[in-house]
Amino acid sequence: MRSVPKCWMVLYPTGVLGVLVFCMAIFACSASSVERTDAFRDLKWGKPLDDPARYELLAQEGDLKFYKKKNEELKVEDVAVESLVYGFHKDRFYNVMIYFKSLENYNRLRDVLTQQYGRPLEPDQGAKKCFWNLDPVNLLLDYAEGAGSGRISYFYKPIQTEIEMN
Repeated sequence: MRSVPKCWMVLYPTGVLGVLVFCMAIFACSASSVERTDAFRDLKWGKPLDDPARYELLAQEGDLKFYKKKNEELKVEDVAVESLVYGFHKDRFYNVMIYFKSLENYNRLRDVLTQQYGRPLEPDQGAKKCFWNLDPVNLLLDYAEGAGSGRISYFYKPIQTEIEMN
């Protein structure tokens, strides 16, 4: 059996810790100095539906409900999207999923979101995934080339953490 030099026993954990701290710092900096995102299209995070008659229930499972807004313009800035789905946990708004088609739309949406929220974190340059750590939401933009479709997902951190803890 090969023995590991004592210096590696000290340097290896220190190096790993250093890399972890560096990655956390990069992720924290990705939030940039942008406005708080207290609402999405006039729906305030953590609040109940403002006018339930304007929404159609799509699915319900346990404490989760998903809606679409009736007669909603299916665009993000000037980019056409397939659908917008609003998620509620215990009747509190915590999630938006915006579905779109095409790599061109992914690139345009990435530009729009970068302009709004600053440069994203992209852990794997080969994958079409971008993260923004905002206040008080996390934002994910991803695209599946095989399917030719993608999604923007907003998650309100306090309720997302509550869901993950249960």
